[in-house]
Amino acid sequence: MEANRKLLDGLMVVELATYVAAPTCGKLLADLGAQVIKVEAPPYGDAWRYGDETGSNRINARFEVCNSGKRSVLLDLKTADGMAAMHKLIAKADIFLTNTRGKSLRRLGLDHETLRARHPRLIYAWLTAYGPEGPDADAPGFDAVAFWAKAGYTADMSVRTDNSYPALTPLGAGDTVTGTMLYATILTALLRRSATGEGDFVTTSLYNAGIWAACGMIAVARNTPGFAPVRREECAPESSPYLCADGEWVMCCILEYSRYAPALHQALGYPDLLQDPRFDTPEKRKQHNKEMMDLFAASFAAKPADEWVRILSGLDIVCTRLNHYSEVPDSEQAWANGYLQRVSYPNGEEYIYPCPPFRIESQTPALLTAAPKLGEHTQEILALLNKT
Repeated sequence: MEANRKLLDGLMVVELATYVAAPTCGKLLADLGAQVIKVEAPPYGDAWRYGDETGSNRINARFEVCNSGKRSVLLDLKTADGMAAMHKLIAKADIFLTNTRGKSLRRLGLDHETLRARHPRLIYAWLTAYGPEGPDADAPGFDAVAFWAKAGYTADMSVRTDNSYPALTPLGAGDTVTGTMLYATILTALLRRSATGEGDFVTTSLYNAGIWAACGMIAVARNTPGFAPVRREECAPESSPYLCADGEWVMCCILEYSRYAPALHQALGYPDLLQDPRFDTPEKRKQHNKEMMDLFAASFAAKPADEWVRILSGLDIVCTRLNHYSEVPDSEQAWANGYLQRVSYPNGEEYIYPCPPFRIESQTPALLTAAPKLGEHTQEILALLNKT
């Protein structure tokens, strides 16, 4: 392979997608060199753009991070001219990527059966909320509901106290996971096409990705009562977060109890804890779980979080301070591994964006660039289509 040549150079993707999950997939394809043409509807395009409706010059970082490296074409698919241009684009494409609901795709004649009959080498990639079959097939969904709530996270991640509420799920995180899964599936289909010359139909959903990401929990939950704790005092004391003297929290994760728990007890000031008649067997520890948590909480409250991390890390105990999203851009570890990139904009704003979670030795990491302005490449691409 030529030096610095991207793996997907020469491939064309037509993306008819909005919000986060499917556009994230398109962004990853663009990072590997594919030409990704984002088709948007007038007058405002992808609703995730926010400020474009008002003409604001502010950068919408949430839109930028999943749409960088693409080209934007404004097409009205309700008109004959817009649909004709769309079909010309698809005829040239290797991949058609969409999160449009099935009934709309069928109405537009852009469903996978129709397009693959006309374009047998086309890889048709469809991302839905709940999957193409079943009672929810045409239901709308965002990741907060289809990924987090329906797959079990929102209820079972919510370790509650009196008067508390279920966990507030992180915005777009389920979308990003799902888009990355679809990206991997598309690469598999491309590998098959290189061997057979045949296109394929690939699909995933927010719900499917949520179920898969939680596969370990789901596999055992039904046969393990109490597996997902509802109240804090039901949690494992050695693998729970604790408030420290500086108002920050520290969390350990101990999976080999007999190997690491004695060192934790020593550090917390309870070297003989396992000889205490309340805690000398697993059954008794479970019975007196809250009492152990209260002891731990008192010890953690005596020192600041960073000091506890230093102490426990020195004992080879897996632990961290509960960091905040706003702190990640200052992470030395993240910068050392290329997990972040800095992007400056002509209006003077600067943002630090996360990078995709993989590295390929033969591929120079993609430099993040600004997402396309709404319809920025329409005239250029339509002119090219009209010449052929």
